[in-house]
Amino acid sequence: MFPEEDDISCAKSAPFLSLLLPAMLVLTMIPMAASAQGKTVVIDLVQEPDTLNPYYSNMWFSQILKDLYLLGAWSYNDKVELMPRLLTEIPSVDNGGINEDGTVITLKLRDDIWWSDGEPITSADFVFTYEMVTAPSNAVSTRDPYDLFITSVEAPDALTVVVTFSEPYAPWPARLFIDGILPKHILEPVFDAEGTIDGAEWNRRPNVTSGPFVATEWESGSHILFERNENWFDGSATLDSIYVRVGVDDQAQIADLVAGNADIGTFFEPDAIPVLEEAGVRVVVVASGFNEGVFFNIRQDGTGHPALQDLNVRRALAMAYDRFTIVSELFPPQPRSQQLLGWHAFRQPRPGSAPL
Repeated sequence: MFPEEDDISCAKSAPFLSLLLPAMLVLTMIPMAASAQGKTVVIDLVQEPDTLNPYYSNMWFSQILKDLYLLGAWSYNDKVELMPRLLTEIPSVDNGGINEDGTVITLKLRDDIWWSDGEPITSADFVFTYEMVTAPSNAVSTRDPYDLFITSVEAPDALTVVVTFSEPYAPWPARLFIDGILPKHILEPVFDAEGTIDGAEWNRRPNVTSGPFVATEWESGSHILFERNENWFDGSATLDSIYVRVGVDDQAQIADLVAGNADIGTFFEPDAIPVLEEAGVRVVVVASGFNEGVFFNIRQDGTGHPALQDLNVRRALAMAYDRFTIVSELFPPQPRSQQLLGWHAFRQPRPGSAPL
């Protein structure tokens, strides 16, 4: 997953910064940012993550940290090709991993993968992850596609996971077990005792992980500390630790980068670019899927306002927003989308659908 050293050699002599940097680029640049073994990289985030359990958040600042400590079944490389992480190969019709009608996908796990505490990663962890995402008592951010399209996830043996869909599901490479596998031996006792993992300590401090780092400290309003997983099955990370400052205001972030007190920053205003470049900070501008908007709670579990179940009410609210003024007043003058409301403002939820 990490790029070859030559791909980012120019990042070693100056702090690396991104404007609207997508998650994959942030996380692939981090391990190579150090010029020598034993360096701590400091990242400034202007918002604080809401959790480190990826199934409980859609927040960008939470999701970008995920690959530091938690691996999915596979990931994408810089050519948008699937790369197995916990599997021996990507399932396909040719290798027998996908049946003829596309409704059954079989995952073959590696036999040399384990959690940071030494416990093996097995098919039981995959089944447990599925069970936690679909458990009604767990307030995950979404159950899709596990609730609507998957009829079963089974473990015929320790290294095999069989996923059965109700119908062929084309987006499985981007949706199935890509957010990470949860450690059953850590979280199952919590679920058995409390009936939910909503309050599990692991959600804030995942110190048993499958990635190159473990989270050892989270001080709200200050920082999150990740330290090298000395027991990582894919080798040892270049860095000793990654120190993530959270809730850093815009001006403080610029000052940190100019002074060399931070190595990576994200989401700054365009007028800061000349200041950063003059200080020798490398600025990389890339496309981003990051967006902010207003989302209606149209859950049918009693948490959403009853009026919002009416499609016409949502349409009326969408029309009432003065999105042009909001965009022009809150954001600097540059091309931006003016679709302020999420797509679900204009759709009817499917009967029995999970939280969006």
